[in-house]
Amino acid sequence: MELGILLSGSGLAIPSWETGFDLAADMGYTQVELAGNDVSGQGGAPDLGKCDAAEARSLIEAAGARGLGVSAIQSHQCFPLADEAALAASVAHTQRMIDLAAATGVPVVHTTTGHRSPGIPEGTMWRMLCDVYTALLDHARGKGVKVAVEPVFVYSVGNLATLRRLLEVVGRPDLYINYDPSHFPYHDEDPVPPIVEFGDRIVHAHAKDAVVEPDTDGSPRGTESEMPGGRRFRFAPPGEGQIDQVTVVRALRAAGFHGVLSLELGHGVADPETAARKNVPFMRDVLTQAGA
Repeated sequence: MELGILLSGSGLAIPSWETGFDLAADMGYTQVELAGNDVSGQGGAPDLGKCDAAEARSLIEAAGARGLGVSAIQSHQCFPLADEAALAASVAHTQRMIDLAAATGVPVVHTTTGHRSPGIPEGTMWRMLCDVYTALLDHARGKGVKVAVEPVFVYSVGNLATLRRLLEVVGRPDLYINYDPSHFPYHDEDPVPPIVEFGDRIVHAHAKDAVVEPDTDGSPRGTESEMPGGRRFRFAPPGEGQIDQVTVVRALRAAGFHGVLSLELGHGVADPETAARKNVPFMRDVLTQAGA
């Protein structure tokens, strides 16, 4: 397995792609994952939503010149939307990221389902998600790009049961998984069973951790989420939460995954650059212990 890092988006914040590539290479990563979430193409952060195919190829070449591969494009949109124009824009943007991946040789575009809009019944939501992912998979067919879904703790697909339901509803073997262990503790779930059940569909993985702790004062905090039973959930860098990273990597290896473990930061991590630097020796030790 190789170590990667998500740049921009919900990853390591960077002023430019080139700065991010330099940082990643200096820290010892061999892969980078690129954010492609900006539907408008007008945001301030580096994002593939601003790029055409020629610009994306130039970025991939710049990463390669620093000895870095590009493991995936993150295209996280919301799909169960009551606003038909917004839904169409989300689908079209994701299809464009698939096209950019195909034009540049990036093997994976991973998605999330997003929240269900108020007023959309659950049955309607599943039909919408089936239609959306069918359209995305049809668009990707023959292009050498794998479309993956990442379960995210508060989204329509956020745990093992809803992941299982989505795969059943879509009914396609070409819908893959971007595995992130950090979302399962919110549901009081072990992160290993999804690997055991769907390991053959995991094509990319995030390295991330999580903490569930008592809510001692009840005050709102922007980087934490309330849980039942007077508890709070927050993300953490690998090794600073409650997830046994060695067990997770060992399970991935047993399932036949030999891809990229891409560090995802943001989400309230106080010093992302320091966390990113510490992650390389930590995860190298994890890989050694896991025999990966």
